[in-house]
Amino acid sequence: MSWNYFVKAIGWARKYGLRILLDFHALPGSQNGWNHSGRGGSINWMYGPMGIANAQRSLEHIRSMVEYISQPGIKEVVPMLGLVNEVPITDGLTPNLGQGPAGSFYYQAYDMVRKITGFGKGNGPILAFHDGFLDIASWAGFLSGADRLALDEHLYLAFGDGNQAANGAARRAATACGWGGGTNNTQRDFGIVIGGEWSIAMGDCGKWLNGVGNGNSYNEANAATGGCKPLDEWMNWDSTFKAGLMDYALAQMDALQNWFFWTWRIGNSTELGYPSSPMWHYQLGLKEGWIPQDPRAAGGWCKRNNYCQGCYEVRNTVS
Repeated sequence: MSWNYFVKAIGWARKYGLRILLDFHALPGSQNGWNHSGRGGSINWMYGPMGIANAQRSLEHIRSMVEYISQPGIKEVVPMLGLVNEVPITDGLTPNLGQGPAGSFYYQAYDMVRKITGFGKGNGPILAFHDGFLDIASWAGFLSGADRLALDEHLYLAFGDGNQAANGAARRAATACGWGGGTNNTQRDFGIVIGGEWSIAMGDCGKWLNGVGNGNSYNEANAATGGCKPLDEWMNWDSTFKAGLMDYALAQMDALQNWFFWTWRIGNSTELGYPSSPMWHYQLGLKEGWIPQDPRAAGGWCKRNNYCQGCYEVRNTVS
């Protein structure tokens, strides 16, 4: 059934002039142990008793998919392939798979794919790999000279601090604009960089966002002021609050440059009767006024608003 909808999505994208970033979010054994990898719990990909075997299985899945999307009429619609989503590499994540093992898998996948597709524009998709939550500068020089390789970063303020609502709209915008310098420098020193995921969430609110049965740290930390409820009830937001969200959105669009918002639409909650998790809901933001109607309005936003001086100027030197 899922394959049928993938094929339909290619047809829909072709019809409406859209392009698809196809990304492997779940690999055999789970590459990160988080619920969106197919199952929560332990990691058994490049780690554990079946780690290498599951990595080999993953390569076969990638091979099959690349052969399919490289066909005429499909390759024009699917110009980019994400090899694996959110491999935990950075310090503080357990287990930490390490940049070396992750890089080895990325190299094996790259080598296999290019042997299938050949090299150069039009010969197979751009290949994106996740930064593992490292500083993206850490990947400078990785596979230097590779054919159409992209680095994928996922920058969220919703996690970690967990209390961005208290920090204020200006601080959130300034933090997001600060990402622009790293994006520009990495595009100069490495190559293509994409913001493969971002949202305007300022806390980990959303039912089961942290996995089924798990709570929300923001809800617990802010119970005295209603927890997640004020952030979820978008119909009660005033114009000032919406303007702050708009600034936060524009700052991220400007800093990340090549981006994919997570996610386009969230359906009505079966408990509440209206769309929940509104800060992850791009379509609702367009309708209600905290997402810009034309994202091109974000170009140069950080500089115009005196955030992160110097982040924007480097952009013209990137080819």
